[in-house]
Amino acid sequence: MNIGILGTGFGAYHAELFSTINDVNTIYVFGRNPEKLKNLESRLGIHPVTDINEIMENDKIDLVDICLPSNLHCTYALQALKHNKHVLCETPVATNIADAIAMQTAQQKSRKLLMVDLFMRFEHAYQVLASIVKSGEYGKLQKLQIQRNPPPIWGNLGPNNIVTALMTHDIDFVSYLMGRPEKMQVEKVLGKVGQYSVSLLCSYGNAFAEINASSMMPMGYPFSVSYEAILDNAVVRYYEDRYKGQNDRIDTKLTLYTENASKDIIPHNDCYYEMIRYAVKMVQSAEKPINDISDAVISMDMALRIQDLII
Repeated sequence: MNIGILGTGFGAYHAELFSTINDVNTIYVFGRNPEKLKNLESRLGIHPVTDINEIMENDKIDLVDICLPSNLHCTYALQALKHNKHVLCETPVATNIADAIAMQTAQQKSRKLLMVDLFMRFEHAYQVLASIVKSGEYGKLQKLQIQRNPPPIWGNLGPNNIVTALMTHDIDFVSYLMGRPEKMQVEKVLGKVGQYSVSLLCSYGNAFAEINASSMMPMGYPFSVSYEAILDNAVVRYYEDRYKGQNDRIDTKLTLYTENASKDIIPHNDCYYEMIRYAVKMVQSAEKPINDISDAVISMDMALRIQDLII
């Protein structure tokens, strides 16, 4: 299989991951920075490309991986599908719902795959919870609480972009696990310039999910993510705190609690690698992937509705 990657920002990391997969032969990377391309060529053996049409018109390329700015995703996804190629697209999939729907429509007409990097579906701690919920072994999911609280290292995460830049993956995971909510309500607090806290409550009849995100943490605070899931007969609790500047220390724990016992589970995978490996597998099998564009449209629609509620 041959891969065409558009972009040398996050695309460089994608190239590194694709280079570790046995079924991948040649990796073509489009970029506008000769030094970045030269570095990737010497380090990974990729084929550098400075004209994007060289990738689109190359019949040997099976999958186009779009790692360009979000406002360009739709244009090049449509172009790749038109050239009979499968597509993998970074998030957010688009900057507006019209573009996302246009991508979905084009994918359906092309009968090619259009996958999106919905990476939390590939992160082990969240895969464990999804497996437990879908198996029904411990009854129904009654309450899910998710938190994502970074220190101010990502620039402006104020009311205009905290949902799309910070909460979108948690929104997607709730959608993946529980579907579209019957009702959504939001509480929010405005902090300093570029800082905001949001709590989203999604109602599902007799169950609910709460998504909390805050960019109001001090610089010394870790990048912190967590969830607690309450089922009929068990609780699953997870947290991860990443500390920069302290030997990049990570504190993490995933535990399943039942009536008479608790069991620690060690989160172990690189979700980005798993997503890349899965994309290759799906191209080979032509099955409908769990990160299909249709799922991204649903979660994007939810995110934009939530954004409207907080502005």
